[in-house]
Amino acid sequence: METTKVNRTQIDITGIKFGRLTAIKKVGKSGSHNLWLMKCDCGNEVILKRVQVTKNNPTKSCGCLKKETLSKLSSGENHYNWKNGEGTINGKGYREYKHGELRGVRVHRYVYEQHYGITLTPNQNIHHINGDRLDNRIENLELWDTSQPSGQRVEDKISFYFELVEKYKDHPQYKYLIKNPTR
Repeated sequence: METTKVNRTQIDITGIKFGRLTAIKKVGKSGSHNLWLMKCDCGNEVILKRVQVTKNNPTKSCGCLKKETLSKLSSGENHYNWKNGEGTINGKGYREYKHGELRGVRVHRYVYEQHYGITLTPNQNIHHINGDRLDNRIENLELWDTSQPSGQRVEDKISFYFELVEKYKDHPQYKYLIKNPTR
């Protein structure tokens, strides 16, 4: 019985898909290994030895798969410091969101805005009634306004009063006060 020895360096892998990589053409040699131009599903092209995609623990992409996997492992719920979306405590003792589009937003401001359907301005602060900066229940949050008239003349204060009334006339929590000032 005669056995035929297969020369593995002559195996044509053109058009064969390996993970996200598709062999385009043989482009040369590196020692005893053939070099292949591979096109990744993401559009990048890389040159690899044939053995890199056919042996144990093969290369599956140009590197994009590793980046995607690492990104998924280090963001949101998969991040080592994930706290159920509650964020981290900043240097002033307030909880801030750490991930996603809310990154850097203080939780108490976000809770207040969502509850009342408003967007806070920079001169509006949300005060924790009981003094606990981590207690972000809506019943523990109240709106403070840090704007004030530039002078202390009565005329300035009255003018400022009307500006405040105009500013807060539609706020869900305070509009009743403006319509019924005696409560």
